[in-house]
Amino acid sequence: MSRLPTLDQVAAWPAERIAALPAPELAQLLARLDAQRGLTKTAATRLAEGLELKYGSRIAGERQAQGKPLGRIRIMDAGVAVVHEVDKQVVWDQDKLAALAKAGLAEKGYDPAELLSTTYTVSEKAYAAWPSPLRVLFEPARTERPKGSKWEMPIAKPARPVAA
Repeated sequence: MSRLPTLDQVAAWPAERIAALPAPELAQLLARLDAQRGLTKTAATRLAEGLELKYGSRIAGERQAQGKPLGRIRIMDAGVAVVHEVDKQVVWDQDKLAALAKAGLAEKGYDPAELLSTTYTVSEKAYAAWPSPLRVLFEPARTERPKGSKWEMPIAKPARPVAA
């Protein structure tokens, strides 16, 4: 019986070499990969919990001081940047959008078919490009919510010496 390659080895192999492996080895590699994926997910969750415990209060204070509930906040700890990002998710109230579409966009000179899709979604790019009076009209149907967050601690790489 051959020794099963490591996932690091498999990652470096061309697809043809992987395809040449016997089915039992491929099955074992897939099982190993699933286990590794689960371990990685658990480790990422624990690390995020630890970072939240260590830096959460400072980040929350900085968010409040900057008036920034969403987006990136950067603090320093022992010369290391700690970056916390909260993505935004825009949610459009379907009932309000439907009412606005029916309430007379055409009366105001706008074609509802150009501004709204049949599922009543509005792209953020389009919304940002709308004239201010139109954005104001639609603001009651728009909500920004936190979508998720992530932590980063970029490590500065030392500069390589320049050859003389």
